[in-house]
Amino acid sequence: MAVRDGGPALTIAMIDIDLFKRVNDLRSHEVGDDVLRAIGQILSRMAATVPGGVAARLSGEEFLLILPGTDEEATDGFAEAVRRSIAEHDWRPITTGIPVTVSIGVAGAPIEGQRSSKLLGVADARLYSAKRSGRNRVVRSDSMDAPSHAEG
Repeated sequence: MAVRDGGPALTIAMIDIDLFKRVNDLRSHEVGDDVLRAIGQILSRMAATVPGGVAARLSGEEFLLILPGTDEEATDGFAEAVRRSIAEHDWRPITTGIPVTVSIGVAGAPIEGQRSSKLLGVADARLYSAKRSGRNRVVRSDSMDAPSHAEG
């Protein structure tokens, strides 16, 4: 397990489905529920690759990944892989043509706090930074010039 001054390393990622209302409005709430289930399965599979990793649905179209023993370096590509897995998933059988993407905000302990409320606040602020800066991206720092994203 990676350890830094102040305690064990831990990363959390807050994930929100981009423009989810569009799926519900243009297809149906049943289709929206299918999208939520599919994303839950993708996140659960990916969390399982990290010892002790957890994927959870927070509310509505928001999810949380908890990745114990991971530091910034280990998480750097992980959140991007999550974003890419969802964006590249074949959504056609479910949404009949509406693409599904997510925005992700990442925070890590101990660097950005030890308390869960502090980490959640940092990750949430970064999630909304990802939304404001164009969606379908990962924000891992407070610097707006450092988001990871796919064009398109």
